[in-house]
Amino acid sequence: MTDSEKERSIKAALEDFAQGKPVKMVSLGKKGIYFDGQVVRDCTCILEGADPHSIRELQSGLVHADKNYVWESGGHIVPLADGPTFKTFGGIDGIYAKDKFHVYCKGDYGRYISIEGADPKTFKALDFAYAKDSKRIYSSGKVLEDVGSQYTIDQCGFLKGEKAVYHYTFRLPVDASSFKVMNLDEKLKDTNPFLGKFQISDLNGTYLYIAEGGSSGRRFISPM
Repeated sequence: MTDSEKERSIKAALEDFAQGKPVKMVSLGKKGIYFDGQVVRDCTCILEGADPHSIRELQSGLVHADKNYVWESGGHIVPLADGPTFKTFGGIDGIYAKDKFHVYCKGDYGRYISIEGADPKTFKALDFAYAKDSKRIYSSGKVLEDVGSQYTIDQCGFLKGEKAVYHYTFRLPVDASSFKVMNLDEKLKDTNPFLGKFQISDLNGTYLYIAEGGSSGRRFISPM
C-alpha cells in the first residue's frame, strides 16, 4: 500500500466509524498493526494515543513510534522518548536505542531505560552488547570504569582496556596490560563461547574464571 492509499484508507475508516458504519481495518505495517477507525492496535493490545498517520515499526515490529510517543512490546510507552527521532540498534534484538535527547538500554523485562549521562550524538553499539560514546564505555547500559580510549574485545566477550578487563559487566581482578585468555582457541569451538570455564593469566599468575550467566554467576578462582 502506498502512502497516499494508506491515507485514503485511514480517512475512510475515520468517516465510517463516525457514521456508525462497519469499519474496514487498515493495515499500517508489515508486522500486524492496524487502525480500526478509533484506535491503533497490534495483535495483542491497543497502542494508546497512537497516531495512525505517522506510526512506524521498529525492531521487527516489536517497537513502534509515531510523532508523539514510542511503544515497546505489550503496548508500554517508553517514558520521555521522542517518537520522531527514536531508533533501535545493537545486537539481534535492539538492546540499545536513542533519540535526539536520550540513550536507552533494555533492562528488566525487556523495557528500555534511559542511560544517565550517555551522549546520543556519539553513542554507538560495539560487539557483544558493549557500546561507547565520546567519553565512556558501556556494557548493557552500565558504565565500565578505567577502560580508557585503547581497548580490544575478543571473540569470547572479554574487553581489555588500558587499566581494566571486563567480561560484560563483571570486572576481573587482573592486570590489564598482561591479561590473556589461555584457552581462547578451545573456547571458540564451543556452542556458546561466552560461558563456561576460562583459563586466564596475567603477570602475577594463572587463574580460573567461570561464567555461568549474569553477574551473580561469575566466579574468579585464584590461583589455578
